[in-house]
Amino acid sequence: MLYVADAPEIYHQLQQQKSYFAFCQIQATPIRNHAAILACSIFDDQVEAKGIVGDLWLFKDIYSTFSDMEIHLVQQVANQCAIALRQAYLYEAAQAQVEELQKLNQLKDDFLCTISHELRSPIATIKMIVELLNNLSEQEDGRIEQNSQLSCQYFAMLQSECDRELGLIENILSLQHLQAGTYPQQLTNINIHDLILHIIEPLETQFQNQQQTFEINLAPDLPTIEIDSSSLTHILTELLNNARKYTPAGEKISLVVTVIQDETATEDKIPERFASKPSFLQLIISNTGVTIATEELTRIFDKFYRIPSQNPWKHSGTGLGLALVKKLVEQMNGKIVAQSANNLTQFIVRLPVVHLHSVTEEN
Repeated sequence: MLYVADAPEIYHQLQQQKSYFAFCQIQATPIRNHAAILACSIFDDQVEAKGIVGDLWLFKDIYSTFSDMEIHLVQQVANQCAIALRQAYLYEAAQAQVEELQKLNQLKDDFLCTISHELRSPIATIKMIVELLNNLSEQEDGRIEQNSQLSCQYFAMLQSECDRELGLIENILSLQHLQAGTYPQQLTNINIHDLILHIIEPLETQFQNQQQTFEINLAPDLPTIEIDSSSLTHILTELLNNARKYTPAGEKISLVVTVIQDETATEDKIPERFASKPSFLQLIISNTGVTIATEELTRIFDKFYRIPSQNPWKHSGTGLGLALVKKLVEQMNGKIVAQSANNLTQFIVRLPVVHLHSVTEEN
């Protein structure tokens, strides 16, 4: 076998001519010595940028020559080799596309199976509650007080299932808008400290009900910043709900919020309305009692993907939650990383933000 490094001048000439040339050896080289040699390139400009995909070599005894017929035959063979290689490349590309389509079809099937369950379950519950409420309204007046209590419980369940159905539909639509680049981003001036406390307030009761310890650590100097508060609320709520679903009773969930200044920003890139250099708003959501395998971490943000378990319906979900979170983070020019080891799982979110001047400073 002859490599390019063995005869760089010859290979260079082949690449330049993209055809053939004949020569004789005048000194010892890795090529067969004492022979007349015909080198012919295998050229196909549809395969590679340079078009050279190989070469053919023909050897004859010393002092021999190559006839026009022999040269033409070698060129024909080289052309057939180029066609065969092109077909091989096309077949390989087609096989890769087939495998990708099979994966997409499998994802589609899994999604349809999951989404049918997730959409059907709230509707079935809503239908059952409506029937129960109808039955209560037809019962005797002597049980008005008891029926009233049951009605309140049923209405609470009805509200919960309606919220669940609406949330699922909104997630699907939001993900579609993000992929299409039509997601509406609304920037507002908001105090991060107040917003975080507002987001976690309804979740704290759920943590207590599931016997989970919740700890929050907010940096004392959290500023007022310009950010899409709706997207931030969705990101944090989804990550905390995800931690709540997978954290066993007796374990801990924590949230740490800090602002880290971006030292890479230069003064000429800072708008006048900003008081200082751009910064990262860092959110770290941690939960103990569970470890996600490394091979699962690489797919955790994929659409429709859910970590395999013995009971697939133990934790409801479509596999869209974390995919939507990642898309929202990227929409805000941020980054999200998941890491898990030793019964500790963490999601680290970094969003670029800038401190705003206070009202007194602007006046």
